[in-house]
Amino acid sequence: MTFMIIDTETTGLFPRGCTDITKSVVWECCRMVQIAWRKYDETTDALVDKACYTIKPDGYVIPDVPAKIHGITTEIATDTGIPIRDFFKLFAEAIEDVTFVVAHNVRFDDTVIQSELYRYEQTELYTKWCKKEKRCTMIMGNEWRRGIIKKRQREATNGTAAPTEFYNGKWMKLAELYKICFNKEPTEILHRADADVSICADIYFHMKNTKID
Repeated sequence: MTFMIIDTETTGLFPRGCTDITKSVVWECCRMVQIAWRKYDETTDALVDKACYTIKPDGYVIPDVPAKIHGITTEIATDTGIPIRDFFKLFAEAIEDVTFVVAHNVRFDDTVIQSELYRYEQTELYTKWCKKEKRCTMIMGNEWRRGIIKKRQREATNGTAAPTEFYNGKWMKLAELYKICFNKEPTEILHRADADVSICADIYFHMKNTKID
């Protein structure tokens, strides 16, 4: 069995005040532009698959503001993207042996994927996807950060005062959490789905393998 680390890029943010993915017209403001994933063996953590797909626009336009963020214009997506129904076939195969899914702010990526599956009446795939356990490095990062600080405070010795470092609980962006984990900025270009997945994977394994007890 495997687990999957994912990221999506979109035409915009969630529709304000609406979390109901069945209202497809309202969700036109948050269409999936690109999705990437890496799959790892659940026992060995070995990388077993990776993919990145740009979605060909199906009658919608990618606004200038998000296009400047992720670098994908309507023209680029039209020229290089694949039809979303072709993507669904690839996605269905990819998640078949997946037991859990990891993302940074997984609620966003999860909901975007759900909204597209619902929009195109992918009932069976929608059900399979919704049953997958979701894990969030943004939430995990907060808990991990607090644990690291407590460990440092416990380890204060030789009469020195406990570190005054504290964490206010603010949700950390992907790059912020990466810098805390590795004490350096990520070298990848942010807001490219495949790059964000790579960064998220580094963070996930670092937190998983760093003992804080």
